[in-house]
Amino acid sequence: MIKPYLSENNCELGCGYGFNLELIKGNNYGGEYSQYAVDLGKRLGHDLVQFNYYNESDYDFIKLNSTVFTVHSIEQMPDAKVIIDSLYKQKDKINYVVHFDPSFLPHRKNFIGKARNKYIELNDYNRNLYSYITSRTDIIEVVALEYDIISMQINPLNSTNFIAYKFK
Repeated sequence: MIKPYLSENNCELGCGYGFNLELIKGNNYGGEYSQYAVDLGKRLGHDLVQFNYYNESDYDFIKLNSTVFTVHSIEQMPDAKVIIDSLYKQKDKINYVVHFDPSFLPHRKNFIGKARNKYIELNDYNRNLYSYITSRTDIIEVVALEYDIISMQINPLNSTNFIAYKFK
């Protein structure tokens, strides 16, 4: 799913030790909060830096001509606004942003959809990634959006949504 959006450089935020960086071709690098994961990833040959979603200056490591992606890391962040706003300040370096993350979806009406939203609430997972991205049509052009494509860890309530966008 990410292939059409890959760039010369591909950056995963919240990358752990870099597992996903092995799965795509290109000049891949990442940022991770855990220093232990960064150290392990470097020993495995990955280009990683310590990174904190809440420190705006930490986004400065993003390279020119990059696709930035996340995989189930924003779900742990209570508010996606700071993340999207910090990425926007790097917009001249970013071709695409791609999120593979669960998200609270207000339009869910059936039983499983309501259960997924309740699961997000009970676990205090992120509730505004989808709504913030789709509300910021002044700065964001959503180019792809698919709901509930993957259930990670054999948990149908923690489904993955795919959102790809570029900044205007």
